Amino acid sequence: MIYFIMIFILFLTSDNIENNRPIVLPTVEVEVEMERITEKEEKPNLHVIGKQETQIHGSAERILNIKRVVEKLNGVKIERGETFSFNARVGERTKENGFFPAPEIFMGTLTEGVGGGTCQVSSTLFGAALRAGMKIVERRAHSRLSDYVGPGWDAMVALNEKEKCEKDKNACSDLKFKNEGDDVAILARVEGSKLIIEIMGEEGMATPKVRIVWISKEREKFKTKMKTNAKMEKGAKAKEVEKGKDGMTGFLFIEPRKDREISIYKKVDRVLEVPTGWKGDMDVDGDGGVSF
Repeated sequence: MIYFIMIFILFLTSDNIENNRPIVLPTVEVEVEMERITEKEEKPNLHVIGKQETQIHGSAERILNIKRVVEKLNGVKIERGETFSFNARVGERTKENGFFPAPEIFMGTLTEGVGGGTCQVSSTLFGAALRAGMKIVERRAHSRLSDYVGPGWDAMVALNEKEKCEKDKNACSDLKFKNEGDDVAILARVEGSKLIIEIMGEEGMATPKVRIVWISKEREKFKTKMKTNAKMEKGAKAKEVEKGKDGMTGFLFIEPRKDREISIYKKVDRVLEVPTGWKGDMDVDGDGGVSF
C-alpha cells in the first residue's frame, strides 16, 4: 500500500551546522512505499524495546548524509514476520538522491565516496535491532574498527550495480533483520551530536531480555611508521596522518538465541609524517604510541 504524507525538509548547509541555524524549506508531498507511524509523542501507546545511540562527528557533508538516511528510516513500520532491508529502504547513495561526498571506509581504505556516513546509521540501527530481539539475517563488519561503535557492533552497508556486486563481494553489503514478534516501528532522530535509533513496540509488548557479549579471539597491535614529507620544514614536529587501529577477530554472542555475529578487523598502522633528514630516535610502546 502506498501512502502520501506531508513532511518538512530540514536542510542544513555547512555554515548552518556550525551556527546551528536550520532552514525549513516549503512543505512537499512525498510518496512512501512502506507504512509509517507518527512520532511516539503522538502515539503514547508505544514504548521502546530496543535503543542505540552513537556520537556524530566529521564533516558537514557527512552529517547531512546521516540526516538524509534518518529521514528515510524514521517511522517505518516492520510487521510480524517481515524482513527489513536497509538497502531496500534507503536506496542508492547518489547525488541525485540527496547524498554528498564524504569520508568512508571501502576495501580497507579510508577514502571519499558519495554517502559517507551511511554506515554509522546502519550500525546504530543494528545495535537497536539486536537489543530489540530482532533476528539478524544479514550483516557484515567493516574491514577496520569503527570510531563510533565498539568491536562487533558495526554493520557495513554498500550498494552498487549487480555486475559490480557479482565481481566483488565488498561492492554490495546489506543489513537485514527479521521481526519474529509483534509489529514494531523504527524511530530515528538526531539530537545535537547524537544519533538515536529506537525500535518501538505497542503498549503491553514485552521488552526482550537480551544479553550481548563481545568475545575477542585474536588481537594484533598496530605499529607506528614514519613517512618522509619533503615539503615539511626542517625541525618540524612529526604529524599524524593516519591513526592506528588494532587488528581483531571475535564475535558478538547473543542470548537467548545463542547467535554469533563474527567480525574480522585488519590492523591499521599509525603513520607519522616527518621532514626530510629526520634522525630522531623512536621507540614504540605496547599501545602503539611513540616517544622521541
